[in-house]
Amino acid sequence: MATYLKRETLSEIEMLNQKSIACALCALVANYSATALAFADDDARKAIVELQSQVKAMRYSQMDMKTQIDSLRAENVELRGQVEQLQSSVNGMDKRLVDIEPQTVTLDGRVVAVKPAERRAFDAAVERFKQRDYDGCIAALAAFEKAWPNSNYAANARYWTASSYYAKNNYDKTLSVAQSIVKKYPRSPKLPDVYLLLASAHLGNGDVDKAKQNLNTIVKNYPKSQQAATAKSRLQAIAKVE
Repeated sequence: MATYLKRETLSEIEMLNQKSIACALCALVANYSATALAFADDDARKAIVELQSQVKAMRYSQMDMKTQIDSLRAENVELRGQVEQLQSSVNGMDKRLVDIEPQTVTLDGRVVAVKPAERRAFDAAVERFKQRDYDGCIAALAAFEKAWPNSNYAANARYWTASSYYAKNNYDKTLSVAQSIVKKYPRSPKLPDVYLLLASAHLGNGDVDKAKQNLNTIVKNYPKSQQAATAKSRLQAIAKVE
């Protein structure tokens, strides 16, 4: 695509054109004066006719030049519009690529790849939990799992679903969702938190023995984790009231 002309360039062309015509007219007038003195009346008339013809030709030339300049200006505007349209298209493509290309995030100590839209949906659902909109969180995470069933956030999505049920004191539903995480994602780094949640739900139902089983599982399988320290503290608290 040709580079469009600047307005300053077009203006300079017009000025040069007008100056050229003015100079030519002056020269012709001077020439005419000399001719009128040197020749007879007939010759002077012929010179006048010739001068008029030349002036007319110059005017036509000026009009033609103006038409060309106007045409160049129109092309300049059109090219500028095409450039702006192309830039808009490029910006749109960049945005679509950003929404499509996976991003890396750190999730429970692991670096995993997630899509931008996937991440936004998950973060929005968890934000509802933080705002104590537990029903909204449950609904948002259900939609999330449907949209991204194989997401790296899948185990975490169920954990926050179970946590929302626990916050609503629905311990049976908490146990159901949390146990599904243990079965479906046995290697998930989220499991220590899941076992703590299971223990809390069992205690909510008054099942101390099962609560202790889950706490002991954490101490045994994840002895160096922060959750193991929490599990030991809870086991000690349970022992004091038994």
